[in-house]
Amino acid sequence: MSKRKVGRPLQVDPDGNIINKTGVNLTIPVKLKEFLDKHVKNRSEFFTEMVTKMYIGLICPKCYSDNETGLRDVPVGIECTNCKIWIKLKDCPKCNARYDPRATVTQGLALDVPNPHYNPFNNDNDLNAGCSKCMGDK
Repeated sequence: MSKRKVGRPLQVDPDGNIINKTGVNLTIPVKLKEFLDKHVKNRSEFFTEMVTKMYIGLICPKCYSDNETGLRDVPVGIECTNCKIWIKLKDCPKCNARYDPRATVTQGLALDVPNPHYNPFNNDNDLNAGCSKCMGDK
């Protein structure tokens, strides 16, 4: 007589390898828990999907907007138009310098100072124009 397997079936990746998992204890606001209880069937899958989307820039970690509700992908990077933050900055295809369109950055007690890494896209009309750093070198 064989024993019946107990628990959920193991999850495997596209190559058939078992995906190891671990439990994570989170402290969240009560209203968020109530919302999840009402609207989300599998919190483990939901959590994994949302964190993955935030990591790869498909969802804003501040306001949770996505491509349909506020994220826009431009040559410089991925920006959330709702909360006005950059989710991900890209590298210039010509010189590999990181784009940084922020002329000022907040430092300390909300003091705006010039951004030492300021490197905007050089030309909105020409996608191959490069960044201001490599265009300034010429």
